[in-house]
Amino acid sequence: WQAVASARLQKEELQRLAEEKVATQAYMSESRQAAGAALQAVGDNLHLLGWERRNSGQPELALPLYAAALAIYESVLGPCHPQAASTIVNLGNALFDLGRHAEAAELYRRSLTIDEEALGDDHPDVAMDLSNLGIVYRNMGHTLQAIALFERAFELLARALGEEHPSTLTVARNLSKLLALPESQNDTRDDSRDDFRNEFSAFSARGYDSRGLTPRELAEEVTMALDEETYVQAEVPDKVVGAHLLREHVAEARAAAGSQAESTRY
Repeated sequence: WQAVASARLQKEELQRLAEEKVATQAYMSESRQAAGAALQAVGDNLHLLGWERRNSGQPELALPLYAAALAIYESVLGPCHPQAASTIVNLGNALFDLGRHAEAAELYRRSLTIDEEALGDDHPDVAMDLSNLGIVYRNMGHTLQAIALFERAFELLARALGEEHPSTLTVARNLSKLLALPESQNDTRDDSRDDFRNEFSAFSARGYDSRGLTPRELAEEVTMALDEETYVQAEVPDKVVGAHLLREHVAEARAAAGSQAESTRY
């Protein structure tokens, strides 16, 4: 009987240890989830602060806030999460405001890659990524590339949201403005406009607006057609970019804040 009692006690002890292990694992899992949620809330606040800075006309101060939020989202949600893509777009918007168009274009392309993989190639967010890239290429003077991107963005938005949706109408206006270029206000016979149409027809014939291309493939094709002297690819890691950009933009923000302080001294 002593041996039986001893075995029973050992069994009960093993069962107790197993239950404690399960409880500990559950506690640790809940703690990690709570920590992740708290950290994500910090990221949300940083994102909001970045938005406020940019909308108050301080894009240089928005950059490190967006970059910090991105580093958190990449850590908590993963580098290919749509929330990371949204923050990358806002980083690109701030860079665009500062006239750093090539860097903005690189981030818009990165966001497009994430959204297409996460949401599918017919999602409205993918269309807006194409539109953002079209806007920056338009401002860089790459009209044909911008048209190809706007056309695909309009097609996707019209199908997903309808032709009367505000986003669809915005892309349509951007597209129509480019299709009307170049215009002459003083000459009704505009040979340059005919030349532009011929050039656009040749551009389209090369397949850049082919329906067989995914949005990301389209963006890659039109980017490859750019003049290398006017397009510089940003040197950032392939996936996790938040920490890299944070180091870069914190230094820039400190310099900007320092120069603003100097300008306010008497």
